[in-house]
Amino acid sequence: MPVPSATVASATGIDVSWTNTLTGVDYWKARVYSDTTGEIWSGQITGTSIGITGLVPGEEYVVKVQAFSDKPYCGLHESALSNRADPNPVTPAPTIDGDPSATADDTPRITISWSAPSCGNVDYYKIYYSWSENGNYYQLTGGTSTTTSYVDTTVDYGDTKYYKVSVVYTSGTESALSNACWDTVPNPPPPSAPQNLHCEGAPTQSSITIDWYAPSSAPGGVDYYKVYRGGSYIGSTSSTIYTDSGRSAGSYYDYKVRAVDNYGQSGSYSATVGIWTAPPTPSAPTYSNVEQTSVKVNWVMHGSATSAQVQMDGSTVYTGYSASYTKTGLSPDTQYGFRVREQSADGGWSSWSSYSYVTTDPDGGGDSYPTPNAVTGLDGDGDGFAFIDLDWNRPSNWDDLGNAYYKIWRDGNLLESSYTPPSPGSSVHTYQDCPPDPGATYTYKVQCFNQEGEGGQYDTCQATVGGGFNYQEE
Repeated sequence: MPVPSATVASATGIDVSWTNTLTGVDYWKARVYSDTTGEIWSGQITGTSIGITGLVPGEEYVVKVQAFSDKPYCGLHESALSNRADPNPVTPAPTIDGDPSATADDTPRITISWSAPSCGNVDYYKIYYSWSENGNYYQLTGGTSTTTSYVDTTVDYGDTKYYKVSVVYTSGTESALSNACWDTVPNPPPPSAPQNLHCEGAPTQSSITIDWYAPSSAPGGVDYYKVYRGGSYIGSTSSTIYTDSGRSAGSYYDYKVRAVDNYGQSGSYSATVGIWTAPPTPSAPTYSNVEQTSVKVNWVMHGSATSAQVQMDGSTVYTGYSASYTKTGLSPDTQYGFRVREQSADGGWSSWSSYSYVTTDPDGGGDSYPTPNAVTGLDGDGDGFAFIDLDWNRPSNWDDLGNAYYKIWRDGNLLESSYTPPSPGSSVHTYQDCPPDPGATYTYKVQCFNQEGEGGQYDTCQATVGGGFNYQEE
């Protein structure tokens, strides 16, 4: 018997053909069987091929043929059935539903979904990808699914990827590829705020070093950090430490930082931290209450200083918060040198002052001059142009102070270190200042010192330049 072959002709039909190896054949019958329901179709033909239609898409069928003769004397009336011919089932491809969805959080991914074919027994699906719409498509590693969706995690932020899907039927036959879909993975969320911004080490008079911890969340990594002072960008660094140089001594600065990820996205700002530079270098100390075995050391504390340190001839003798210190245990009629430095609230030390020297009393006579009484009645008056005129009541014991003098400060900055008023015999002493900003308000302090440098109680006031006069330099 001939062995027929059968191939798929359409979604609902197959073509069957065979070669006649018999003699005396008048006609043939073709029979179509379903593996599940038995014979479903038969037909008589005179040739050796036939097209069979009206079948169910996706079903599997078996085809057999049988020869017949109308002349029994020729030795053939009805042959046995041929061997079975198994055409491939009809295999429609799935349809991808619309656009896939791309998600970017801690794990970049693209999710695709599709519609199952309208017929056939589906075993599973294969997922194919390409990096261009019209490029070659390759099956994803592990890219199979028994459902009608698939999540691809083999993408990175910013990737654009194309997909097609095929269906594999229970017969083992794979359909053609579906239509294409694609999506682009968005950039990741920007970094969170850097943590624990703080001063690293002690500031100097001209520099501050800050340090911080990396953000707790940075899906796109951290490329570098931006640093801000007073709200303005001042520089960047790839590490978690930054030194800001060129600052002014005894000044306050605030800082914040934020991370920039590998996709150029700036993250949230850190908390702001405020830091003082080390105070300015103080003036050399002065002395009062000079005795045979003791001396009082005095200095002026800068407004940003919170403590001071005193050295005598190279050895530290005092560290504390006062602006004076009495050194005891000295020898009579002996010269000693003292110097002082100051510290800010953030631990930065100023440079040492220059040394000044004092000689203890040889005879125990003590001070020749009393401590000045208080300066009182300090008042300031803006003259309406560019000056402020100060006046105050001199200490009541002025005439007993020897070559007395004043120290005068504006906003904590020393203007005069040994000022002698123009009319020292008057009970009211005066001073004229030309501050830098007309219209601004300033705070003044005046303190009297006796001939030996011992200071009395100071007085303060505020004054405003009138601002009523403008001039232009030619």
